[in-house]
Amino acid sequence: MACKSVASRAVKTMLVALTLPLLAACDVEQRLSWSPDGNKLAVIGADGVRVSTDGGLHLSEPVEPEAKLLNWFADSKRLLVVSETSYESWEAAEKRLSKEDVAAVGSCASQLITELERCNGDLAACRDALKKNKFDATHLNAALFYLNATQGEKIRKFAGNDGRLFRLGMTLSTVSTYDVDKDLKLKETLFTTDRTFDSAAVSPSNEYFCFISGAENELLTAEAKNPKNTWKSFGRDYQDFPDWDINTDFIYALKSVPAPGKGKPDFELVSIDVKKDPAQAVKHLSDVYSAYDKVRATVDGNILFVALRAGSVPVGKYSSLFSYNLTSGKLKKLQSSSSATQLEKFEVSPDGNSVSIPGAYNALAVLNLQNGKRQIVAPAVTKKDQDTFVPVWRNNEELCFNRIQAGADKSTVSLYSLRTGQSKDLSNAWPEKAVAGLLAVTDKTLSFDDFLKSLRE
Repeated sequence: MACKSVASRAVKTMLVALTLPLLAACDVEQRLSWSPDGNKLAVIGADGVRVSTDGGLHLSEPVEPEAKLLNWFADSKRLLVVSETSYESWEAAEKRLSKEDVAAVGSCASQLITELERCNGDLAACRDALKKNKFDATHLNAALFYLNATQGEKIRKFAGNDGRLFRLGMTLSTVSTYDVDKDLKLKETLFTTDRTFDSAAVSPSNEYFCFISGAENELLTAEAKNPKNTWKSFGRDYQDFPDWDINTDFIYALKSVPAPGKGKPDFELVSIDVKKDPAQAVKHLSDVYSAYDKVRATVDGNILFVALRAGSVPVGKYSSLFSYNLTSGKLKKLQSSSSATQLEKFEVSPDGNSVSIPGAYNALAVLNLQNGKRQIVAPAVTKKDQDTFVPVWRNNEELCFNRIQAGADKSTVSLYSLRTGQSKDLSNAWPEKAVAGLLAVTDKTLSFDDFLKSLRE
């Protein structure tokens, strides 16, 4: 739906844009990643992106101090980095946007304010009129900020008390690529946009990018060679973390179903052929009940995700990790948990044979998909779960995770070996800022971000 409600959408989208920079340090996905060849490690700390080329023992100097997301290219030589910068004035933000984006923001703003004036502030009538005219809300955040700067009295008259939000600032995202050798060297700044992104991923072919964007969770792709002019939208209401097929330019994702009704599926598992026109690209694979954020595709043609129930699997009180087989079209339950807050942070080994299963109170286990056996990596050691990075596989035998020492309030980035059953701490020699945002570091001084987070909770 292009415009549910001018007032509610305005408030929702502006709040999302304004709070993302504050919450970035709490993101657990795409802040630590091993390169596909397992030789390089990239992390986003409080001062930007750093890399290690010696197995994680030492880190380079930081770049991109406002980095939010990172993702490796399949060649392990390049890194995609998404940064977010806040601007307090439209004049400063406008200088970073392309002429095309500035024109699009102006068009969106003009359509919005014109309809508001025509309807004399009747938001219901304005909503219906904009919907009828196929209003595109893609640039709504920037349009509201622009209107506040250029026609402040008008927009605040229609927005009422919500108008105060428009004066606080706006966020722009910059997408760049870096060459990675012993350190990071900027290869190319691809584009800056008024969109915000929850995830970003490079296809295994290195030819496409995939993004989940904004409050509407729109799934977008672009060609890596020319991302500015090759955008495609495959619709909205997707979960935050889709995944690329290993061998083809397909994407697998969880998508919410409009008005599912009582007892009916509220999500669907879909495949997307990015080379096709969006109208013909999305294919339904399976009904899904109460799904969580992530999909992972394995080399053997299975799609893994977490849900309360999927397809014909019986309803239970536990959330479960499911596998959907692309060849047979069948679902299989792999693991159940009484809470999905940790199960949803699963990750799959490169060969698709093992899955890391985070548990309550910072526990971690590995499930062997071939024989169903579980291997304990770390037992539960605290009474409170910490915001931390999702466990990430280095290769088929080594797993990077947050190790919390029993009896001590200390946490480290550690590398666990399935072969030896031993862990090696990596982050002991890292700069303090490099681990901030990855680990819940104890600090007697309450930061302003933590202060705001505690108020929200």
